[in-house]
Amino acid sequence: MREQKLIEKIESQAKIFKLRGNKGHDDDKRHDIIQRDEQKWMWTARNKLDWSYAKIGSTFGRDHRTTRKAVESYENVKRVAKQKPHAVADPFASKLYQEHQSDMLHLVERLSAELESPLSLLRLRSLKGRGTNSNNSLGWQVEDGKSVCLYYGLELAKDPKTKILRGYLDQHLHSSSYHWLIDAEEKGIKKWTRLGGEDLKMRTILFHQMNQEVEKLPDPNPIKNLPWGTETFSDSLLEAALEGRTFYYTVAPVVRWPDDAINIDLTRIFKVQYGAIEIGLTTSEAEGAQYVEWHKQLMDKYKEDPTVKAINQLKTERELVIKDIQEVFIKFVVDKYIPGKCNYEFCRYG
Repeated sequence: MREQKLIEKIESQAKIFKLRGNKGHDDDKRHDIIQRDEQKWMWTARNKLDWSYAKIGSTFGRDHRTTRKAVESYENVKRVAKQKPHAVADPFASKLYQEHQSDMLHLVERLSAELESPLSLLRLRSLKGRGTNSNNSLGWQVEDGKSVCLYYGLELAKDPKTKILRGYLDQHLHSSSYHWLIDAEEKGIKKWTRLGGEDLKMRTILFHQMNQEVEKLPDPNPIKNLPWGTETFSDSLLEAALEGRTFYYTVAPVVRWPDDAINIDLTRIFKVQYGAIEIGLTTSEAEGAQYVEWHKQLMDKYKEDPTVKAINQLKTERELVIKDIQEVFIKFVVDKYIPGKCNYEFCRYG
């Protein structure tokens, strides 16, 4: 009974292989290249059922000499696989395993880029509850208004395929010598998360401290409900203080408005800029110059703030952690291989 089922299976597979054969020749034999999956079934007929090469050739629509070469070729694949403990005996499974590795390597490249995302991408003014930045490369969660958790984008991915692949990647890392990437507290991704959370918390505190001082100044935006916004003092002050760089200031007349604000009198409106950032609108050049002076004073004050130094120290530590992680990720990409195992069906063939 078992032998009969095997015969029926082989004959069924032979019909499928015949359908993909080249057509248009004068004889009734196939002339397309024998692929690995067809070799496998020819080998099975020869070794499990003891069929002759002529019978196998007749069943698969092949010349008996071509059939012999195909069986011997597949026999060689199996012999090499036995000699190498990690070699792949089934070529079809090997292809699926390579695709599995490729999918995870794409994930590694994405994660590497997300770990580099600067915290300046996060809008501290609206940093409440749980959320992400505009391109979803970073996320946060504020807990009890005190601690802040930082997330990389893959942790927040919602599509099922990405979540499954991330689970496979975690299993590979857990089961390899690179488990420290996700397990260790004092290096790897856990340290990146901890340092980033501390950094983000201190940035938020400093930002609101700056914002309170800025709110004491006269409103630098005399025109309300504009169809386009301007950056506030505090938005620009934080990064200026952290980076320690000074850009040029300009106070210039506004020469163009959006169409729905075309009736505004432009003769008395001036735009104040710090580098490329708009920090206010005033009704005179003198008023604009005053806001420039206030901006300079606050920036100089906060450059020496102990919190700024602490944030920059955390940033430096996080950059070193990222460097260590990316050295491993680069090796994975160059080798086109992520060590370890996972629950993926064909991972055992790797």
